[in-house]
Amino acid sequence: MLRTRRPFIAYIMDAQGNELFR
Repeated sequence: MLRTRRPFIAYIMDAQGNELFR
């Protein structure tokens, strides 16, 4: 993912990923 260009999007996706793994 483009974390440098879209850090906000990456943050949301990471948060959703953490919820799926929980």
